Amino acid sequence: MKKLGSRVRRTLPLLLAVLVAWVAPGAAAIRVDQLEVHLEVPAGETEAGTLVVTNQRDSAERIRIYVQDWRRDEQGQHQFLEPGSMERSASGWIRLTPTEFTLGPGESRTVRYSFAVPEGASGSYWTVVFVQGEPRPVPGGGTQIRVASRVGVKFYEQVPGSGEGRGKITGLEADGSGSFTAAVRFTNEGDLPLTPQGWVEIRGASGETVARYDVEAFPVLPGDQRLLTVSDPARKLEPGTYLVLAVLDYGGATRVGGQTRLEVR
Repeated sequence: MKKLGSRVRRTLPLLLAVLVAWVAPGAAAIRVDQLEVHLEVPAGETEAGTLVVTNQRDSAERIRIYVQDWRRDEQGQHQFLEPGSMERSASGWIRLTPTEFTLGPGESRTVRYSFAVPEGASGSYWTVVFVQGEPRPVPGGGTQIRVASRVGVKFYEQVPGSGEGRGKITGLEADGSGSFTAAVRFTNEGDLPLTPQGWVEIRGASGETVARYDVEAFPVLPGDQRLLTVSDPARKLEPGTYLVLAVLDYGGATRVGGQTRLEVR
């Protein structure tokens, strides 16, 4: 056991971990003049633009620029994927120049992009352009860890005159044992990004409103689902039968709703 432990201690300094952190813009060593770019390029046409990258360190920074697909999971957390792995990926439509360069302390550089939308495109597409610094060692600890900060610039493309916003509530569950919670699942079934908002309501056996909870606006990309949880630890429901309603408005012609019965014993 002592020999094994000694071997492990000798090996640890040779390990190298590189962590990439997508930090808040204000805390980043790198600044980009735009964090979201919204385009409406007709199918078959190309639009050009620029991003300005600034090194906020007091030392030189090596910059690398690349694209990835991205989406949100059910809880709204970002997931980053290989370019072209999503159905509505725009990662292959964007060209960036330059993609690698060095910035001195406080120095800025303009990065040019061209965004070419192919013929036949319809609805919305998206990608993220990452501006990443060089990995730098983190002081302390036996393991050598390097952290590279990066800033993501989201590109959204909406092909003019096309696309349909369509969504619905595809699940609703409620629990009144101890305290009240409700889980609402919303699915974006169209090809445009949606931002639903609405409310969850508890009704008693005679139809009276017992409680109502607002659901703040949340983004859902085409093809994605979001799971929203409404919780009220202070709400103790009396034994009986209740109707739980969920109503969401995403800007379509009508609101969408769902309901479920809740038995409290």
